[in-house]
Amino acid sequence: MFKSRQANKRVEIYETTLVADGVGGSTATFALTATRWAIVEDMKASSYQSEAGITDFTNTYKFTFRYDADLTINPVIHILKYGGLEYSILDVKTDGFKHVLQIVIAKQILGLD
Repeated sequence: MFKSRQANKRVEIYETTLVADGVGGSTATFALTATRWAIVEDMKASSYQSEAGITDFTNTYKFTFRYDADLTINPVIHILKYGGLEYSILDVKTDGFKHVLQIVIAKQILGLD
C-alpha cells in the first residue's frame, strides 16, 4: 500500500529531445516534464536481478511514485533528477491493485570530471 506521507523526496522527471546544433549534428536537451513526490530506496540484489537483467546494483535506486495515468514514464526518453544528481531509468513497473504504484529502477549517471 502506498502511503502519501512516506513519499517525502522531491524528484524531477525530464524528457530528453534532440535539437539541431546548427552545424549538421544534434544535441540532447532536457525539458522538465513533471516534479513528483516519491519514496527513494537504495537497491540491493533482489528479484529485479532476474526480471530486468540488472547485475550491478552500485548507485542504483528504487523510486516509488503514486501512479498517474497522465504521465507515462518511458525509460527511453525520460531521466530523473534527485538531490542534484541525474539518474538513467533502467526499468519501470506498474504495481498494485488498480495500478496504484509506479516503481522506477534508476542508476546514477556518473559525470566525467
